[in-house]
Amino acid sequence: MENGNVDEPYTDSAFYCAIKDGYLYYETPVDDDYEYFDVYRVKIESQINIDKKELYLGKFIGQAYSRAKDFYAEIIYDDDSYYLEAVYNEYGEKSIRKNGNRYLLCIDENGMYTLKKCEKTDQKQESNETQYITISEHVQEYNSYGDKQFYLKQENGNTELIQTDLNGNNEKVLKRYADCYESVAYTDPTYIFSIMVCEDKLVVMYEDQESNPKYDVVGYWELNIYDYLYKYKEQIKHYLTCHEQGAAHAADGYARSSGKVGVCIATSGPGATNLVTGIATAYMDSVPLVAITGNVQKSLLGRDSFQEVDITGITMPITKHNFIVKDINNLEETIRKAFYIAKEGRPGPVLIDIPKDITSDKTEYKGLTPLPVEPKSKHITVTSLNEAAKYINDSEKPLIYAGGGVINSDATEELINFAEKINAPVATTLMCRGAIPSEHRLNTGMIGMHGSNASNILATKCDLIIALGARFSDRVISDKEFINNAKIIQIDVDPAEINKNVRVDSFIIGDIKVALQKLMPLINEKRNENWLKTVEELKLLSITKNNSDDGEQLTPRFLFEKLSSLDDGSFVMTTEVGQHQMWTAQYFNFKTPRTLISSGGLGTMGFGLGAAIGVKVASPNKTVFNIAGDGSFGMNCNEFATAVKYNIPIKIIVMNNNALGMVRQWQSLFYEARYSQTTLDRATDFVKLAEAFGGVGFRVEKRDELDGVLKEALSVNRPVIIDYKIDSDKKVFPMVAPGSPIHQIINEEDLEGK
Repeated sequence: MENGNVDEPYTDSAFYCAIKDGYLYYETPVDDDYEYFDVYRVKIESQINIDKKELYLGKFIGQAYSRAKDFYAEIIYDDDSYYLEAVYNEYGEKSIRKNGNRYLLCIDENGMYTLKKCEKTDQKQESNETQYITISEHVQEYNSYGDKQFYLKQENGNTELIQTDLNGNNEKVLKRYADCYESVAYTDPTYIFSIMVCEDKLVVMYEDQESNPKYDVVGYWELNIYDYLYKYKEQIKHYLTCHEQGAAHAADGYARSSGKVGVCIATSGPGATNLVTGIATAYMDSVPLVAITGNVQKSLLGRDSFQEVDITGITMPITKHNFIVKDINNLEETIRKAFYIAKEGRPGPVLIDIPKDITSDKTEYKGLTPLPVEPKSKHITVTSLNEAAKYINDSEKPLIYAGGGVINSDATEELINFAEKINAPVATTLMCRGAIPSEHRLNTGMIGMHGSNASNILATKCDLIIALGARFSDRVISDKEFINNAKIIQIDVDPAEINKNVRVDSFIIGDIKVALQKLMPLINEKRNENWLKTVEELKLLSITKNNSDDGEQLTPRFLFEKLSSLDDGSFVMTTEVGQHQMWTAQYFNFKTPRTLISSGGLGTMGFGLGAAIGVKVASPNKTVFNIAGDGSFGMNCNEFATAVKYNIPIKIIVMNNNALGMVRQWQSLFYEARYSQTTLDRATDFVKLAEAFGGVGFRVEKRDELDGVLKEALSVNRPVIIDYKIDSDKKVFPMVAPGSPIHQIINEEDLEGK
């Protein structure tokens, strides 16, 4: 059978395969006993090379390293060729045992991989002999440690490392040495084993027939990596966070603020899974990140080993790509590819999972140079440019809807030049705040659920929406019926975003910076005087409708007006997620890009503190504030200890309203003020908390205290927490109710007296 679609044949019944003469060969059984097979072939098309990822076949599909302990086959891409790496059973043999039958992996005279069926045997009848290996006298004393003892056992040709209590009970297999198995691949060499305890770690030493020593540390899968980090500590600066999630957010903050790739590393099992939230956060916001995880050694994969987890399977939906390195010779190239993939096109996270035995192997360092990352432009066609230019030139009321893609492509200068040439107002998403200065005459503020009156209403009055690196999310514009007066142009580097949520009239696929540069000569200068008059009227409306202030209470606007007045151009705002996040986006006077670092698509509470650490590391001359709510801050406040340890002088402002404010706001507006589990009533003293961690704490309860506290906090070269007390019922306005048209705006004045 021939098929040009390489994905179609990969079914649960495709057991193994080979590459030959431009075809992918695979076989499927035709009987339940797996005695007879049909052979199929698939023409290898160019798409098989797109991702160059490992292709997993057979029962392995969908259950990578699963509890089933079944067999799997694997094709590995390397050096522009594909080859079958291995077929393993549950013991690591290069053979298959299924339904009592044994199948050996063989290569025929034509170089094809086949399975050879052996005589049906009962495994229990192979050998009932159990042999306990005698350990030499000089290491015998190390056979026990603490309340445990260890020994090696041979049974049925298998060598196992056993742990028991001191009475010989509670037997547990720590490790199975598959190399001792008799199979097509191994000859059953003689091993000399010894067991030692070194620095509280159990070490097994064994030598092959040529007396080549090998060492195996049971557990602590990332130690080899950290040993080399120690050796290269002058070249590589490592920051040890309190929690892996904090490390992922710190790498994220580093990447967002610098435009470079952020890197985090974690051990296997819970260490790896603790990165997941941070990886997903980066994925949703298109942040270039490389996450490195350790794992158990290859022979222990799929056996529920201590701290084993299929992290590549877990993170597959939330990474651009992930790798598991099974050959030390591929490690350097894999790392190079990971950094390239993370930065290329639409940025995103990449994960590299490294089994423990790979970290202990050695290979020649090639000194590969990083792969150059060029802006995507090959799909920016003359036709698409001319079509978009015609829509722009014909419009009388254009609106630019700018998203995070503008900042990712470093296209802020192009955005401003473009907007000024056609005199179009610019509405920005949360991810695009700072791409155009807050005080620029064409900036109408944020758009969406908590966007400005001006931006939201203009979206319904314009005749053309030009979406730049924005994905029409449900929190902004997800239904074209809400903007049916406008034609839509979408420019995005990711073709998957085109027409995904809203059908557009014209599009350009490619890097926004390049696209705008090519588009500029094709568009006419526009005055749009009447349209700009409408814009100014609506901007005034935005100010007057939500500006209540009794002149006495501490309010969000008062805080951010003070911060804006003190900003010398060096301030960077990171935020947690909640009301304080929206207030930051609404009220702070952003001057430059990459000065608002916040979780957008995933809405990750606990993001800001780790991110602030990463921002300060990336930009030590910047003044970094983390704006937090008391609820969000409590999630990862332990990372304040990290900031203190490395003297990273970030400034944290806790907008303390004794509530999960955003949820409370929804309960107030849509649930008749039934405040279920949103009032915190915690006795946390944030000033004492700061001091307990080794930092500095301040409290602000009156307006006349704020200016002095901020100036003192800025003068202190240490991490700071400021407890800023606000009313529990303070709400974020304007607001659009979920699912409502973007122009149906709830303002503060609409609720007065209610």
